[in-house]
Amino acid sequence: MSGNSIVFNRVITANDRSKEIDLRKELDDFLFGSLVEISKHYEVLIRQFRRDKVNQRVKCKCNVNNEGSINPNCPLCLGEGYLWDEKIQPSFKGYGTSDGSKFSNLINLGPGDTRKGEVVFYFRWNADIKKTDIIIELQKDKERTINFKSLKRGKKWKIQEIEEKRSDYGRLEYLIVYCTSEDLFNNDRVEP
Repeated sequence: MSGNSIVFNRVITANDRSKEIDLRKELDDFLFGSLVEISKHYEVLIRQFRRDKVNQRVKCKCNVNNEGSINPNCPLCLGEGYLWDEKIQPSFKGYGTSDGSKFSNLINLGPGDTRKGEVVFYFRWNADIKKTDIIIELQKDKERTINFKSLKRGKKWKIQEIEEKRSDYGRLEYLIVYCTSEDLFNNDRVEP
């Protein structure tokens, strides 16, 4: 080379960004529908544990040994041993496969394997989700709809990894949450 160097110092203009696909809008159209798409979102509960002033989980009164609840039927924590809050979030669920993705590396899937105990959830860019949260599916009625007056919890998912997907210019577009199966809850009701 003759002393010429490539300089990666470029100002990004609004015109440059307009050429890029708006993945936030694409995901919203996919989840909630548009003029040409039907809604495909899937409501889940995000369980976030309450924290004290030093960022420790707040124990439930049934948690006397600091090891989690010894009462799986506790009406306050539902067997978690710690107090929590839940919120409904729209998402899209897919199953873990052996396609060479980050998820297959995380759980060591072999070629051609699909495991229903390991799933991925796709969330909007602004979803408030942490690795310490738990994702809980909501049970549907016979019409495959969710009765919001008497929510029933279904399968619990432990979050293994949260991957932020960004555009070429660095804007956060959506989240992929990799999960493994927890146990099933009985038909407990979500209190308002």
